[in-house]
Amino acid sequence: MCVQPPLTNTCPAAFNAYTLLLFAGSITLDTAGRGLVVDGWLRLRGWARIGVLVSRLRGVIDRLIERRVENPNLPPSGFGSGSGAGGEKEADAGDKSVEAEIIRVVTRLVELDGLDA
Repeated sequence: MCVQPPLTNTCPAAFNAYTLLLFAGSITLDTAGRGLVVDGWLRLRGWARIGVLVSRLRGVIDRLIERRVENPNLPPSGFGSGSGAGGEKEADAGDKSVEAEIIRVVTRLVELDGLDA
């Protein structure tokens, strides 16, 4: 007989409503006005505007991941190459900082469960 220890929250990674909203299935609004529905079956209470904002943020995250998958050899600090002409280097540097900030904000959103610390 195998006895499993009780579940404890020892994992540093968070799993909360924001994790579901950002990385799970599609998000739709509950037609009765009771909140959001994730992946067609999981109901979350919340304002419709949260669903709209998260859907837009998911679009940004999806594009960042897609660019990273298409260019796996790019350095982790950003996705731009910095190999173009002078103006392109500055634009790539700006893209890198924006992308890094998006990743930082999404990470904090998930880690802090949407709370500001």
